[in-house]
Amino acid sequence: MKARIDRMNLTSFGVDPKYDVRLLRLDQLHPEAQGNKWFKLKYNLEKARKDGRDTLLSFGGAWSNHLHALALTGKKEGFKTIGIVRGEEPKLWSDTLLDCKAAGMDLHFISRAEYKEKDENFFKQYLRDRFGSFHLIPEGGSNFHGVNGTLEIVGRDLAQEYKVIACPVGTGATLAGIALSSGSTPVLGFPALAQGAYLRGEIEQQLLYFLFDEESVAEVMENLHLHLDGHCGGFAKVNEELLQFQQKFREENGVELDFLYTAKMMMALCKELQKEDWAFGRKILCIHTGGLQGNRGVKGYQQLQD
Repeated sequence: MKARIDRMNLTSFGVDPKYDVRLLRLDQLHPEAQGNKWFKLKYNLEKARKDGRDTLLSFGGAWSNHLHALALTGKKEGFKTIGIVRGEEPKLWSDTLLDCKAAGMDLHFISRAEYKEKDENFFKQYLRDRFGSFHLIPEGGSNFHGVNGTLEIVGRDLAQEYKVIACPVGTGATLAGIALSSGSTPVLGFPALAQGAYLRGEIEQQLLYFLFDEESVAEVMENLHLHLDGHCGGFAKVNEELLQFQQKFREENGVELDFLYTAKMMMALCKELQKEDWAFGRKILCIHTGGLQGNRGVKGYQQLQD
């Protein structure tokens, strides 16, 4: 699959037209696993088939793009799917969970305290005792197989055409893959959650799975930078400024951004490009990581559409 690249008009956001900002349209690639989700699922599905497992189990919240992609892709590819959902079961299910259920996903709700233990060995054993044999995919698809897929998002040849690559960050798997595959081109990550500095450690660990050499990891990390101030108050937080930015961006460019990741990145990038100390050069490739289905859960979004 090859994604389209569109040039963005950012002058109405105060960005000098000398900057050539392009958007890699991963949101247009896959009908079920939109954006970066297919890349993170691709080799997980391959591994499950190789191991003879017909069930996929993963984790996420009530509006999880990952669970949504897993449910729809699993159905299409002939897998049973199990979703472990963060938080007690609500009286009214989100549109995302309703889609997952309609696609055949078996949904199970656990408390937030239990959810924090999801990566512990005893909890994984509990899941296997309860559900039997399955291929486990971490939240967001952030395992070896997930990062292996994200290596295919931006190849070295494409990366060399740009001075910097900008990407939203959730778990860090996509950023790790892009940093690993982009050669010497700097990669700028925009975490969608507050206090995201810890993500450097997460990304380093994921890179170590591939390189098995701390010096090689350090070399990749030298080209990776995190912009920590574009989260709009924290993960899944949306303010009026972001609502208005997303609407205006759609009107100016004909492109819809998801609020939780790509819109935050683009708004933060526009602010950065107005600063005199921007040091990454004029030609910039931004990654649209999809996730548009999650916009349905954002308060005030529907009013902007009407």
